Amino acid sequence: MFAPKAHAPRAPQMATPVVACCWALLTVLSANIACAEDTVVYRSTNAPGKTTQKTGEVIDFNGLELRLLQTNGRETAIATERILRVKTPKTRAHLQGNQLYAAHQFQEALRHYAQAIREEQRTWVRRQILVQQIWCARNLGQIEVAGDQFTLVLLKSDPQTQYFDAIPLAWSPQAVSGAREQRAQKWLAADQPASKLLGASWLLSTNQQATAVATLRQLATAKDKRIALLAEAQTWRTQVITARETDVARWQQVIAATPAELQGGPLYVLAKAQQRLGRSDQAALSYLRLPILFPNNRPLAASALLAAGDTLAPSHPADARQMYQELVRDYAETSQAANAKQQLAKLKDESKE
Repeated sequence: MFAPKAHAPRAPQMATPVVACCWALLTVLSANIACAEDTVVYRSTNAPGKTTQKTGEVIDFNGLELRLLQTNGRETAIATERILRVKTPKTRAHLQGNQLYAAHQFQEALRHYAQAIREEQRTWVRRQILVQQIWCARNLGQIEVAGDQFTLVLLKSDPQTQYFDAIPLAWSPQAVSGAREQRAQKWLAADQPASKLLGASWLLSTNQQATAVATLRQLATAKDKRIALLAEAQTWRTQVITARETDVARWQQVIAATPAELQGGPLYVLAKAQQRLGRSDQAALSYLRLPILFPNNRPLAASALLAAGDTLAPSHPADARQMYQELVRDYAETSQAANAKQQLAKLKDESKE
């Protein structure tokens, strides 16, 4: 999928003047995209707090480094962890896909991203488009598709990917269909640690929980700290009902050591434990970090908003009402929005009593 592509195709023979003109225009546009400069902004190593900006052509951008061919002909390698942003030209389909994604029209966004993948020649940009496809699939509930794209395509192209947060792990309680359980078993049986992590996360809610927990405990010692930390956090899902204050304190330390972009799921489990221990205000704050800091994962953000409202409803009904209203307004496509409507009606009835 990410093999190098040929540049501009030849125009078809015997083309009409209109077709020839359009083909020429497309060739020019493609050339402009290929030749346009990229701008990279990154943290300086010799001046803490300051940034550096360079222009040129990004040759590759993966989980380890960004390689930039500068306008003076010099090639520079910059560690990915130092990269703040990259400005690069995008095809029309790519831009339209991004606009539709921002509008939460994920099915339409997928169609444009598929076209963008076909048109894009740069491997590193095609990986970025793939990541957006994975998020679309996740938000549409297409976990099997998202999981295969992540493990079989993205990680094979870039094993150290900086987009590891796109892995579609299970965090909230939900039923696992037979088809999803079968796919999870395949993920679990794979050699790839990330695939095992993915499979175990979905099998935790099935009758194969013991096998899943054993796998997660093994992965908690993995060399890849991302996998190790997420695997440990996944085991918390089975401990929420028995967790004590000391457990919650330890979980908070683990979350603090986890890369910021991977903290969403663990925060959700932490909030559930805080809620069970009667720490309503702290639980609500933990829940609310998800829609604010991790908006890409809309199903989990919606679950967190609903849980925050349920947590606050007994003691702070006005705050709970605000959570439910936000859920109905901003997450209308989710099942949690329907639950929020019911809770709003319940609060309204209680206020009349």
